[in-house]
Amino acid sequence: GVISLASLLILAVGIATDHWINFHKSTNLNPMIINDQIQVTSGSKVKSDLTTNISYTVRHYGLWVGCYMERMNRTVSCAYIGSHCYTNVCWIRKAGLQKQQTCQDTRMKPLTKCGAFQFVRALLCIAVLFMIIGTSTQLVCVVTLNRSLASVSGIIVFVSGFLVMVGFSVFYSEEFSKNHINT
Repeated sequence: GVISLASLLILAVGIATDHWINFHKSTNLNPMIINDQIQVTSGSKVKSDLTTNISYTVRHYGLWVGCYMERMNRTVSCAYIGSHCYTNVCWIRKAGLQKQQTCQDTRMKPLTKCGAFQFVRALLCIAVLFMIIGTSTQLVCVVTLNRSLASVSGIIVFVSGFLVMVGFSVFYSEEFSKNHINT
């Protein structure tokens, strides 16, 4: 029971982290993107002389969040990775007394196989569900001393571990090794 509980906590932290893949430089797979859509407005007029280009690349990403590093200020902005592997990354600038914000809805460039990425997300969510059920059942078995229930909970935890291994294998083969990502 204690090992299953520890496994559940480790699995939850692993799925929640946004550091599955880290980039240290711009590559063909992770090109520098230039966003020239940021503008400062004054009332109803756009001051085009204050338009700023923002260049950024993906810094790191996980199953749910992708983080971009802006080259000019070396700041990192993170955004949720949506169902079609798009993120809506935003930057906020202070121009005088007003703040300006620009967002660019763009596909995460390093994610080459969006279907595989979504499959891994779904599979790991199912694995967490199985791990919660298995761990809860094991804790009940400690109180009731029921051997048949203990063997069922062991099978459920095993299935959860198997799903995690399959999910990680798919992620590794589709997002890491095929693309030769240098982390």
